[in-house]
Amino acid sequence: MPRVLPALLASCLVVSLSLSVASAQSAPPKPQKPRSPGEMAAIDLDKNEKRAHCAALAKEQKLHLIKRRNFIRDCMNPH
Repeated sequence: MPRVLPALLASCLVVSLSLSVASAQSAPPKPQKPRSPGEMAAIDLDKNEKRAHCAALAKEQKLHLIKRRNFIRDCMNPH
């Protein structure tokens, strides 16, 4: 019986270490950030166009202040 406990503890330790290493290696890569000013300007232009579109939709629905702001936020960042 005394030999079983250390063997059990050792096997549990090996399994937990192997699982932690496996989960650390499976992290998703970070998305690439734009590098040039031209790429950044294009992204800004897209966001501004989308914001304008969302603001126009909010205006069509005659939303005011907080509701309009929340609508635009949700329109910009759909879940």
